[in-house]
Amino acid sequence: MKFVLFSTLYFLFHLNAFAQRVEFDGQYIVWFDRMGDFDSAVLVHETMSDENKNLLRELLKVSKLDFNKDTTSFYRVRGFNKFKNWELYEPYSGEPLFVEKVRKKYSFEFPTHDLALMGYCIGTLRNKSYLLNHEVNYSEPVGRDAVLNPNRNSEYYHKLLNLKGRWMLMNEPAYIGCEKFAGKYDFEAFPSISMEASDLAICKDTKGRFYLASLSDQVPVYPLAFDEIVQDSIHFDPNLPETQTSFYVRLGNLWGRLHYNQEFVALIHDVQYASIEQVPNALMDLYPSVYETIEYLRTKHNAIHFNPLDRDGFKLLFQDKNTKKFGMYFGEGNMAPQVPAIYDSIVADEHDKTYTVHLGKLQGVYSWELELCFQTKYLEIMPFELHGFRWVALRDEHGWYAAQYESCFIEVTKPHSSFESLLESLD
Repeated sequence: MKFVLFSTLYFLFHLNAFAQRVEFDGQYIVWFDRMGDFDSAVLVHETMSDENKNLLRELLKVSKLDFNKDTTSFYRVRGFNKFKNWELYEPYSGEPLFVEKVRKKYSFEFPTHDLALMGYCIGTLRNKSYLLNHEVNYSEPVGRDAVLNPNRNSEYYHKLLNLKGRWMLMNEPAYIGCEKFAGKYDFEAFPSISMEASDLAICKDTKGRFYLASLSDQVPVYPLAFDEIVQDSIHFDPNLPETQTSFYVRLGNLWGRLHYNQEFVALIHDVQYASIEQVPNALMDLYPSVYETIEYLRTKHNAIHFNPLDRDGFKLLFQDKNTKKFGMYFGEGNMAPQVPAIYDSIVADEHDKTYTVHLGKLQGVYSWELELCFQTKYLEIMPFELHGFRWVALRDEHGWYAAQYESCFIEVTKPHSSFESLLESLD
């Protein structure tokens, strides 16, 4: 009896001396000596001894343990708590991952590697799965699914399926109520590298229609919806203030082109082409405010087929969508076109710096600044040179006239029966 008592006292003294404290740090069961210094540790794994499993169960105060089959995960074990739910533990402290009221409500699965990187865990409640943000220990779910962006250099490193069933592009772990930010739009597709550089994304509404949207604000930047939006090209000109991006857009079976330059968005080629290949090239090198002018002419004056007549695009030839007639616009801002869209064709004469307009069999002339020089009443208009000066001959039902060009044509002569007699009168 004395020997047994002595042996028991010796064992208790030895335990107290060499293993004063035991802790779970999230990865290991760690023993400390009587002085509080590290003594030994065992990595938490399903192959560890039953004795250590029992010890871990006591440390966590749970009835069952479940070990993660993914040995690369920081979440090595989960415990079945007193609320009949599975709980997870902080990888670097071993403390429960969520506060007690959350552990009481949700039963947690092991997060996948990607979900863990995004800061989420999957909690189950009444056979439905929810995402909870463990980085800020929210007590309510923030979404239902999340996907990591394959472009690891993107600022928007994941997308979240929020509680309203819409995808959101996220540059931080989701927060409670974040679905209010998404509104009625679904950002299912990650933006390309060039689109993100232009702060652009493509979103979809509840009817499945697509919009060009601001990536930072996650709202459409252009009011029209399309059945499909396909990025075409991106262009940077150091002489212009912004990067410009062009998109093909489809409505039904027809295609057009949308242009964006971070200030203005314009449908520069109307949706009327049978294939992408038939859509005209992008108007990339115009001054940014010209795109605002194009959109103004399109919406307020029913204009299509914009053709810049100068390098910056301040002078535009356009066509009326319904009548197919041509007109011209000079300047920037919102004002009526100087040359109304009433002509069958408009031809530029760069040598004389004039525009000849055609209406049926009749012709007229505008100056380079789009000032009307001659009404559209002439049957023929023919430029010529005499004694080093530029002239123009005009013919109507009464005969031939001549005018000399200065800022516009002036000095109209009396009518002559033929062009030859007109020349003789000027010689």
